[in-house]
Amino acid sequence: MNDTHSVKRNIIEMIPCDSPFAEAYLHKLDQQSVLQQAIDAGIADADAGRLTSLATVKAKWTSR
Repeated sequence: MNDTHSVKRNIIEMIPCDSPFAEAYLHKLDQQSVLQQAIDAGIADADAGRLTSLATVKAKWTSR
């Protein structure tokens, strides 16, 4: 997480904050950070043994 803040700080220093490119890039970084946090949480759950059975997943998807 600190790496993301460091990258943002560097981008803000290099690109003017009012630049649409900088705003779009920072927004994309935020989205990637949220995605990475979700992935990390899923890996932590799997490591802790909190898994969902394949049958449960199949039942959920076939019920849609």
